[in-house]
Amino acid sequence: MARKYSNQKIHNIPVWVIYVPTHSNKKRKYSIAYHQRWDAKVREITGGLTIGKSVKGHWISPDGETFVENMIPVQICCDTEQIVTISDMTAQHYNQKAVMFFMLTKNVVICNYQD
Repeated sequence: MARKYSNQKIHNIPVWVIYVPTHSNKKRKYSIAYHQRWDAKVREITGGLTIGKSVKGHWISPDGETFVENMIPVQICCDTEQIVTISDMTAQHYNQKAVMFFMLTKNVVICNYQD
């Protein structure tokens, strides 16, 4: 039997993707506990996040240095001010020279279901 939704609401709030490094600048792998502390900070700011599987990125810094690193894409539903706060926190938490994030969509639809 299909569940019925009780209501749906379109939120005018974007979903962002931010990339979190798997390793430090000294090539040491971050522990799960270290990532979980970052996750908790994001949850405090936004109420939730969706963590993807690791991907490999290549980029060249403004001074010409080439970086190849594994990153974790994380989707977060929040406003622009919140994602900038999260970017700043991410740069500090992971000691990053740069943090990349982008808007995935501008609107979120949430359907609430009842039994």
